[in-house]
Amino acid sequence: MAAAAAAVHPVPTSPPPARRVVAPWMRNRLAMAAAAAVVCLFMASMWLLFGGRITVEVGQLACGQDCPVVLAASKVVHVAAVTLVLLLPFSVLLSLMLWVRAAGAATDIETATVRNLRGKIMLFGSSSARALPCN
Repeated sequence: MAAAAAAVHPVPTSPPPARRVVAPWMRNRLAMAAAAAVVCLFMASMWLLFGGRITVEVGQLACGQDCPVVLAASKVVHVAAVTLVLLLPFSVLLSLMLWVRAAGAATDIETATVRNLRGKIMLFGSSSARALPCN
């Protein structure tokens, strides 16, 4: 009877930790390209926000509040601000994940370099390369 009740009402399991869910996703090349695109869109929105804000200020000084340039630049500022607010959490998370992945790759390269030297210091720049043993 208990087995039948367990089959009908399975015990809910806890969701997997975020690292186990996100790590396989970040291994995919397409996902890496999408993450880089989100970070680049965030940076482009920042540039548009600052550039639009400067254009609004200069336009107001040059031709007043009702100038078409000022109105267009203020719309660009509003769109860029909304985009920044929407992309901020994702871009921070993705840039941190990209940074961790790059740091791991750099560590692998350093490990391989140390392993290849095998206790010898390579001297380059002279007429012939020579290896000196490390003491």
